[in-house]
Amino acid sequence: LLQSADSLDIGRTGDFDQRYFDFLRDKNGNVHPDAQKIRDQLAVEANLLQRLTNPLCAHYPLLHKLEADAQNTTGKLSDELWQQKSDLLDQVTDEMIRQANDSDNVTFVDNFENAIREHPEMFPLLTQYYLNAE
Repeated sequence: LLQSADSLDIGRTGDFDQRYFDFLRDKNGNVHPDAQKIRDQLAVEANLLQRLTNPLCAHYPLLHKLEADAQNTTGKLSDELWQQKSDLLDQVTDEMIRQANDSDNVTFVDNFENAIREHPEMFPLLTQYYLNAE
């Protein structure tokens, strides 16, 4: 489970690749079609949860757009786009530091759980098997 959680956390640093997601594989490494549906939904929900709870993940689309636009332009406009990306990364870093300084372990986990509670329609799997598990 810990390795699978690490796999889902890849959204903070790169694109998720299910080849490295061991959750619900059999001893031969195969995935039953019913298990694949669960794996797919869990990947979607993990991605959404990261975007709601992690400032870096929340800003990935804009950061990627600024970088792509900067790479496809030249001169002053390119420099301005790179600066905008740098400024946004600084803001995100400051926010992440504030969150880390203001949160103990319980608050950190509560942040994730509250995001799920507030948006059960976005997290049907996590709501059913995590929040409502018996």
